[in-house]
Amino acid sequence: MSKPFSSLTASFRPRARLLKLLGDQLIASPRLAVFELVKNAYDADASDVLVRLENLGTPNAKIIVRDNGEGMTGDIIRNAWLVPADDHKEKQRLAGIRTKGKRFPVGEKGLGRFAVHKLGDVVDVTTHSKDDNEYTVQIDWRDLSSAEFLDQASVTVEGRKAELFTGKKTGTLIEVSALRDKDWSRGEIRRLYRQVMAFCSPFDGPDDFKVRMEVPGYEKWIAGIPDPARMLDDALWSFDFQFDKGKYDWNFSFRGLRALKLAPRTAKGVDETLVVPVPFWERELGEKKTKIALPELNNLIGPVRGKFRVFDRDKEVLALLPEKQLLKELLDENGGVRVYRDGVRVHDYGEHEDDWLGLDLRRVNTPTRRLSRNIVIGEVQLDLSKSSGLIEKTNREGFVEDAVYENLRSIVLGALTTLEAERKKDKDKIRALTGTGESKEGITRHLTLLREKSQKLGVLEDLGHSIDLVEKDYKEMRNTLLQAGMSGIGLALVFHEIERGIKTAHERLEKGGSTTLAIQQLVDIRAILADFSKLLRNENPSEHKLREVVKQSISINRIRFSKHNIILEGPFTRDDAPSVAAVFSRKLILGALTNLIDNAIHWTDVRWPDSGGRTSRKRKIWLGTSDDLGGPSIVIADTGTGFRDDPADLTGAFFSRRPDGMGLGLYYANMVMELVGGRLVFPEKGDIELPPEYADGAVIALVFGEQAKGR
Repeated sequence: MSKPFSSLTASFRPRARLLKLLGDQLIASPRLAVFELVKNAYDADASDVLVRLENLGTPNAKIIVRDNGEGMTGDIIRNAWLVPADDHKEKQRLAGIRTKGKRFPVGEKGLGRFAVHKLGDVVDVTTHSKDDNEYTVQIDWRDLSSAEFLDQASVTVEGRKAELFTGKKTGTLIEVSALRDKDWSRGEIRRLYRQVMAFCSPFDGPDDFKVRMEVPGYEKWIAGIPDPARMLDDALWSFDFQFDKGKYDWNFSFRGLRALKLAPRTAKGVDETLVVPVPFWERELGEKKTKIALPELNNLIGPVRGKFRVFDRDKEVLALLPEKQLLKELLDENGGVRVYRDGVRVHDYGEHEDDWLGLDLRRVNTPTRRLSRNIVIGEVQLDLSKSSGLIEKTNREGFVEDAVYENLRSIVLGALTTLEAERKKDKDKIRALTGTGESKEGITRHLTLLREKSQKLGVLEDLGHSIDLVEKDYKEMRNTLLQAGMSGIGLALVFHEIERGIKTAHERLEKGGSTTLAIQQLVDIRAILADFSKLLRNENPSEHKLREVVKQSISINRIRFSKHNIILEGPFTRDDAPSVAAVFSRKLILGALTNLIDNAIHWTDVRWPDSGGRTSRKRKIWLGTSDDLGGPSIVIADTGTGFRDDPADLTGAFFSRRPDGMGLGLYYANMVMELVGGRLVFPEKGDIELPPEYADGAVIALVFGEQAKGR
């Protein structure tokens, strides 16, 4: 029974098993433990590291990591290597002190050396540094664990004349035996190989650091693993970017497809403004989901650079490539976005189970536009000396997920929006040429193809009436959907399903299928059209004054104009606006105007971010009309960033340069104008007269047909 006391001064006395726990439970996997030993070799200025797994499947199995770095002196062994959580590397980084090899240490917590305990119970270390003895240390955790407290767990460090690292050789050899897992599977070995070989960036990792791996007796297990660096040139799209101090630069290239007669294409941006998604906790209820990436977004992160190589896994495109199977295997095993600091990988970003950017989730909503991990090999590069705000987790599984980390994610996702917008231009052309995509008038085009094929096969008499009925029902349903203002993803998906059904009927005839099945396919499509039409109430077109519709749109959006400090100008904002009328559905045009105004507000925000109100007076939208566009019109101009893309791309479904954009606003507006017999027009400079401050912004017009008339 212990004696009672009134007060006591005591010290913490860690149990000896603490060291074993540090390695065994803080390191997630044996593969990551090996990776940590490679990191230690990098910090020791090694230029060559060999990872070797010997005698697998036997009691004598061991894992060896040997480097040619500086090695450890006796003083370093005693005062740093044997001191858990020693912070000399962290102090070195914070002080900006590089190693003799001009490297910043990637280790910082003083725990990486205990990763060996994840691998096995017996650790033998041999190390030699310049002008010192060669030292050996053996740690047998089966013996050390028997000690009660850490200060009772001692090891012997033996000094000797160099026997392993002879002459001028220096370095460290770590042998781990009594392995916890003696029977490494083929899959684990291959994953370990990919992991250690990806220690350095495949794009521009340090040239003075190489990692090798050997598995005697099991060489076939790692033979033929695709090298990402070798396959990067096969990517159809390349995209590099840098964001630093609020300035965004990017370069894009499409290498072309000779077999499809698609020429290479490039695009770039210099000193642009980057628009990024807003973390969910910063969003105000019902408010925007994006913001301007101001210079302070780089705080504690430093410059962010990215390199992405994007492939096309569509079977028609893969058939044009010489090594399609190898490419598919490469993307299956290496697809994703990794993170590097000073060219050295930060784990475990880019692994199979890790989707730190949420790419696959983003793609669920807009599958034809967004990137997925299995088509991209990418990296994000950070400057180790300037990214102190990104703290690596103690368990070596990425950064602590705080506000600084979310800023990094936002920067990368904002840049990827540029890549996705540019890529979609080429992707749509590829799909159109291979017959696997949707043209702007996909449904009408496929109905035409179906008629032509039916005529060639002599079955037009059987199918023609059904085709005519589907076309009639489609046009009525399109009108109904647009009347209801379905400008979201549902609109595009409805049309997509209908088009796919018509394509299926056409393909059946192409392959010699029965006419009866093709007719049944068309009957099923008509049923879909009827169901959707029943859900919505149609509004018959009638004559409306354009100025009244614009005023109603202004009233609907008045709160948004005020919140975003938008100055409204132009004839339609005054009482003396010209009186022009046209026949259309008021609901349709209001929906189109709402989409156009939403775009104008967003891009004026982008160009003129609010800095204490200094730029808000430059946020302007002009609403007027023109007789110079082939018919009376509603013109919307803004002082934003302007259009940089062709009208055909801008009005395509799912094309957007907004990180939160669905890419359906202009698609919807264009469809509305076609339905009312008008046009959506993108006037060029000089086509219409505007105040000078609108010269660099976006200008778009709803141009009505001949039924429009003045009053």
